[in-house]
Amino acid sequence: EKCFPPSGRMTRLLHYFGVLATLGIVVLIGISYWMWFSEHGSRSAIFQAGVWMLVPGLLAWPLYLSMLLTTSSAFSGERERATWDAILTSSLAAREIVTGKLWGSVWEVRWWLAAIALCFVQGMLSAMVASESIFQMLGGFGGSTGWPLGRALMGVLVVFTGSMFGGRGVVGLAGEILFLLGVGLRTSLGSRTSGKSLGITLLIWIGSGMAFKMLAYIGFI
Repeated sequence: EKCFPPSGRMTRLLHYFGVLATLGIVVLIGISYWMWFSEHGSRSAIFQAGVWMLVPGLLAWPLYLSMLLTTSSAFSGERERATWDAILTSSLAAREIVTGKLWGSVWEVRWWLAAIALCFVQGMLSAMVASESIFQMLGGFGGSTGWPLGRALMGVLVVFTGSMFGGRGVVGLAGEILFLLGVGLRTSLGSRTSGKSLGITLLIWIGSGMAFKMLAYIGFI
């Protein structure tokens, strides 16, 4: 699955954009620390935790698109290439086949995941810096620097649950990725063509998102 992914030109193009996105995030992180040490610019927008918590939500859209393309053609693409029967009659167990398809889809978006992980790490460090003023207002545990353990917990909490101006956290992003992987592989397993599988997966994903927002709006979630 790593050497011969069931994706097309669009997924390969998204893969290259993922490499550029990762390099861009590294450059931005370097600029933010250069501003921090050269100008003491902790108030600069590029060093704020809210900025870094919003970026993963933007980077997630190309990741979702790539996963939609790869998962929707994972099994249906084998049928289209007339290789599905050969896989079923091989020595691979059913769990190995599904696991290979799963990790193949994740492997395709590894650079996007790396860029998002860098944003989360930077967001955690920025949240730790921002939490110093919070602990000073609460009594200044440890003097002017704040309580180190409390600041670390604040940064971890922000990254995992998502806050600081409404940015999405690790839990929410991971949940949507797992949902998309499961739906894509399941629809691909039951579809004869990749186009049909992609359409069904897209409808389920969009429909579930709209249903979740409606339930959240009326107060059930």
